[in-house]
Amino acid sequence: MNELDEKKDSGPSAPAQTPTDSAQGEIALSKDGIILHPQAVQNDALDPLNWSSFQKHTILAIVMALYFMFTYITTTTVPSFPALQEQYNLSAEEVNWTVAIPALGLALGPLFWSSFADIIGRRVIFISGTIVALAASIGAALAPNYGGYMAARFFQGFGVSPAATVGLAIINDVFFEHQRGQKMGLWVLAIDLGLLVGPLIGGFIGLVSHTWIQWLCVILFGAILVAEIAFLPETLYPRNFMLAQESTGVAGAVTDDEKAVSVEGVGNMPDKKAVVRTKKLAFVNVKPVPALKHPQPWASLLRFLMMFKFIAVTITTMVFCYGWYWFILAVTTMFPVALLFLGLIIGSLVSELFFSGALSDRIVLKAAKANNGIRTAESRLWLAYPAILLTSGKASDPTHKLY
Repeated sequence: MNELDEKKDSGPSAPAQTPTDSAQGEIALSKDGIILHPQAVQNDALDPLNWSSFQKHTILAIVMALYFMFTYITTTTVPSFPALQEQYNLSAEEVNWTVAIPALGLALGPLFWSSFADIIGRRVIFISGTIVALAASIGAALAPNYGGYMAARFFQGFGVSPAATVGLAIINDVFFEHQRGQKMGLWVLAIDLGLLVGPLIGGFIGLVSHTWIQWLCVILFGAILVAEIAFLPETLYPRNFMLAQESTGVAGAVTDDEKAVSVEGVGNMPDKKAVVRTKKLAFVNVKPVPALKHPQPWASLLRFLMMFKFIAVTITTMVFCYGWYWFILAVTTMFPVALLFLGLIIGSLVSELFFSGALSDRIVLKAAKANNGIRTAESRLWLAYPAILLTSGKASDPTHKLY
C-alpha cells in the first residue's frame, strides 16, 4: 500500500504551480487537498515516503521501543535502592547518583551520535547505540563495585540516547509532515511510559533479585537489537538530489534544505540509478550516504552551543525539559510506590493518544485549509495553552497536598 494517497489535479481547485513548488513539475496533494511536504519521488520504491504503511509503522514501533528504554533504564532501578545500598555500602546520596549518571549519558549522547547519523545513516547508529546499551546493562548486572556500576549506568544512557534525536529524524524520514503530529505523539508517549512504567516493573522484578532488574534490561535491549537488524532499513534519503534528477536530469539543483546535495558532491553521479540509497546500502554501512551534504562530526555540539545565542529558545527549552524530568524523577525517588504511577500512566495514555498528537494534526489541517493549503508549524502551539492552564490549575489547587 502506497502512502501517497494524493491525486494530481489540474483543475481550478489545485494550487497554482510555480517552478519552486516541486522538482517534479507537479504538486502532490493529500486526500484533503493540502500540499504534501516533503514531496515524494515518484516511482522510487527506495524512497521511505513510498514505503507501505505497515513497514512505516513497524519502523515507528522500533523507534518507540528504544525511546521507551531511554527513560526506563533511569527509573527502573529506584525500587532496588535498599539492595544497592547494602551491596555497595552506599549512603542515600550516593545511591541517588545511580539515577543521575545515566541521565548524564542521555544528555551527552545525542551530541556525539546525531552528526554521524546524518553522515553514515540512521540504521547503523541505532544498532551501534543499542549494542553499547546492551553491553552496559550486562556490566551493570555484574558490576563488582560502585565505580563499575556507575560506569555501566553512564554507558547505558549514552548507548540508548540515539532514540531521541536520531529517532525523531527517522520519523521525519518516513512520514509526511501532516502525519507527524500523531506519530510524534506516540513517540513521546514511549518516553513518558518509560519513566512511569520503569519503577512499576522494577518493583516487581526486584522481589526476585535486584540484579534481575538489569538482566531484564539486557533481554529488552537484545529484543530491540534483533528487531533493528531484521526490520529497520536505512531511512536517510537523498531527496533533493532525486527530485532534481526527476525534474531536469541535472544533479545539484538548488534547494533550501541544509542537507541538499551540492554539485561537487555528485559530479560523478549523472544518473539517479547510480546512487545507492536506503535499502540498497550495505547491511552495515560505515561510509557516507551518497548524494547528501554531510555535516562535520562535531556539528551537533556546535549547534548546541550556538543555541545559547537565542535566549528565548534556550530558556523555554531548559525550563520545560528540566521541569518535566525533575518532576518525574523527584516523585519517583521520593515515593517508589507502584500504585502512585497509575494515574500518571493513564493520564499520559489518554493525552497522547487522543489529544496531543492526533488533535494537533487536525488543528494544523484546519489552519492549512484557511491558508491556501499551506501548513505552518505555529499552528501546533494552540494545544500548549490549555495544557498550561490544566497544569497550573492543579498546582494552585489549595486542597492539593503532597504526602
